[in-house]
Amino acid sequence: MTDAPPLEPIDPNYDFATDPDGVTAADVDVNDVQLHALLDFQFGVDQEDSASELGLTLLINGALVTGRAIPYGRWLREYYAQLRMASQKLAEGIEAVFTDVNAEGKAIRDRRDTENRPNVAIKHIHMRDVIVRTGNVTLNVPLWRAELEHVDGWSLGAASV
Repeated sequence: MTDAPPLEPIDPNYDFATDPDGVTAADVDVNDVQLHALLDFQFGVDQEDSASELGLTLLINGALVTGRAIPYGRWLREYYAQLRMASQKLAEGIEAVFTDVNAEGKAIRDRRDTENRPNVAIKHIHMRDVIVRTGNVTLNVPLWRAELEHVDGWSLGAASV
């Protein structure tokens, strides 16, 4: 488990209209504080690559999604491995783009922390060994990513479907 700072309330006096990065109140808001806190404490705010995982079952737009939640860094490493099986050239190109984007994002988060500005909330959940059940259809998915704002409900533990 990775230590993470507790979710702090947004300063009600913070003026998003003058934010140097164009961050808005909606960017820092979270749909479900408890789910975000759980993911932050389990994986850390930066969600770096680690062996940490957490059994989780989600309800998303009527579909049951169950599996192992993992940090973004681990999901990305396993995603690159899947891409390499399809095309080494594609994997190298995608990896180069995301390496730059992620480094820039981390630099911005670190700067905003130093300046005591609110940071953009984590917007996605990353999972592995996922079973998606909708109606009579069951899909087994090795890696999965979804926007947290679409999670209608959740429970600890992976369900057997």
